[in-house]
Amino acid sequence: MTPAAGTSASASAPAGDLWRALARQLARDGIETAMLDAEILLRHVTGWSRETLLRAPEAVLDTLQQRRLAELGERRRRGVPVARLIGHREFWSLEFLLSDETLVPRPESETLIEAALKGGGKDDSLRLLDLGTGCGCLLLSLLHEYRRSRGLGVDISAGAVATARRNAERLGLKDRARFQTGSWNMRMDNIIGERFDILVSNPPYIRSGEIGGLQKEVREHDPQIALDGGSDGMDSLRTIIAAAPKLLRPNGRLLLEIGAGQSGEIVSFMENQAFQKIRKHKDLAGIDRVIEGVSPKTTGII
Repeated sequence: MTPAAGTSASASAPAGDLWRALARQLARDGIETAMLDAEILLRHVTGWSRETLLRAPEAVLDTLQQRRLAELGERRRRGVPVARLIGHREFWSLEFLLSDETLVPRPESETLIEAALKGGGKDDSLRLLDLGTGCGCLLLSLLHEYRRSRGLGVDISAGAVATARRNAERLGLKDRARFQTGSWNMRMDNIIGERFDILVSNPPYIRSGEIGGLQKEVREHDPQIALDGGSDGMDSLRTIIAAAPKLLRPNGRLLLEIGAGQSGEIVSFMENQAFQKIRKHKDLAGIDRVIEGVSPKTTGII
């Protein structure tokens, strides 16, 4: 792709022309959100708001901006997600920085936030735990709503933890959020050393054999460790459910994001672990996306 989405770089290239030209190229490559993607990349390069772009489509990009737009457009055509190209993604109306070690937050995961908020008020003082925190979007979104609460995010990736800390600082939540590296394949209760009112997680839940069939944006650009849930996709889910009673206070709440078709087995496993009041929460597509349960009355960290 040459500068200006198929035209030579020119000091007189209007933004509207570049927008349409890039959108046409992306559409020819089968990108369904071509017009929106082209707009986001154009605004990223120029720093303009959407209102500015729509009000003055004849405004001119300089040669450097045209070249940058062309570079980003070419990478988008190769399947790099827009969020990774611009370095951030909106989730729960908040902006989260991304890194190579973090998943791109997806709208389906907001189902977990909605479910968690149904159980309390904004002035509740809660202790929150997020396992596999990534960029911190789940924990920080909940802390944004639960204004008197504090939380801990744990991730196996030091890079993800660093990204989550940056997001906490940018969102003004660093005094109520802390992050540490750790793995749920170890004795998490020994690592963490405290108990929580709410445990949330969006763990890997894709079957190992299905990763090759995922969208290119996911299989080639999201970290595989955050996708691969083992042969049936539920290795991490079972591990977290088994550990949760040692991490939650009596009557604490566990909320897990799951994949399509997994709810039946996950409910059965939670019942076997003595969880109570188990509920399913559907996403906007009508898929069981979050499983919630109340922890059994345990007597202390084992």
